[in-house]
Amino acid sequence: MGKASRRKAEAKNPEFMAASRAKMQRIVGTSELQFQSSKNPEEKISHALQRLLALESSEETPLAELQYMLSLIVIAWNVSFFGAEKQSKLLDEYFAENFVEASDVVKQEFMAVIKKLMFVKQMYYPDDNRLVASHEVRRVGSRLLVSAAALVRPAENN
Repeated sequence: MGKASRRKAEAKNPEFMAASRAKMQRIVGTSELQFQSSKNPEEKISHALQRLLALESSEETPLAELQYMLSLIVIAWNVSFFGAEKQSKLLDEYFAENFVEASDVVKQEFMAVIKKLMFVKQMYYPDDNRLVASHEVRRVGSRLLVSAAALVRPAENN
C-alpha cells in the first residue's frame, strides 16, 4: 500500500486502522510494526492475496464466498509466522470468538482448511514476512480486485 493510499485508508476509517495496528502489535508482541510500501505490483500484498484467492475459487464463486475465503486466507497468512504452539493458541482463540456454538466437527474442518491455506502460503511465499492488517475483495466489471494493507514484521521476531 503506497503512502497516498495508506493516508486515504486512514482518513476513511482511522479507528479501524488504529484497531488493526493494535491487534497486530498484541499478536506479534511488539509495537515496532510499519506499513510497507511497494512500487512493483507483483510485490504488493494484494497481488499475493489475489493469487491465493484465485487458487481457491472460480469465476462463478459468489462475492460473499470470495470475501469469506479471503478472510480465511488472511488468517492463515498471519498465523503462519508463528510456531505450532502459538498457531494453535491463536486459532483456538479465533474459533472461540467467532464460532461460539460450533461443534467439534466444524472446528476440525475449520482447522483443516486453515492448515491447508498455511501450507499453500508457505509454498508460494515462504519468505514473505508481512502481516495483513486489512483486506477486501470486490468485483470490478468481470474482474476481481483485492485491496489490502500489510504491516512489516520486525526482523527480530521472525
